[in-house]
Amino acid sequence: SSWNFLECSGCEGRVEAYIRDNSSVANGLAKIEQALKSSTIDTADFPDDVEVDLHDGGRIKIEVSAIVKGTNPGAADVVIKKVYDQANNTVPLDKEDLEEGDLYYLEDAGHNGVINYYITRYNFGIPKSSSPGWGKITICENGKCEEFPVDKP
Repeated sequence: SSWNFLECSGCEGRVEAYIRDNSSVANGLAKIEQALKSSTIDTADFPDDVEVDLHDGGRIKIEVSAIVKGTNPGAADVVIKKVYDQANNTVPLDKEDLEEGDLYYLEDAGHNGVINYYITRYNFGIPKSSSPGWGKITICENGKCEEFPVDKP
């Protein structure tokens, strides 16, 4: 589940292992390594964040750097920037980012159970009576706020 990333100290290492073991990504890193070996650069940042799809329909946004020199050349350094669940809710990476009043879009009747499984250990929860697809989104920019209703998909 995307919600596994909440307080997951080993997740960045798992993503790095996936990238290392995925042949197409590993081949790309090897080409970068060969091209930059003679330079003075120690790492090479990819130009954009990379999104990786998860099996549950969620996705993670990561920043990847190729390690060119040093003790582990050809390896990838990964920073997880954001995680989204299957309904595009942002999954907090740290329990300190859970806040009272957070609203999550529920994709179906069982979705609140999935989220609750991970957040109840931190004394947060979504009421079982919550309906899928309810709520509103408030977007504020430069002191001006607009509300948008969220309906069932």
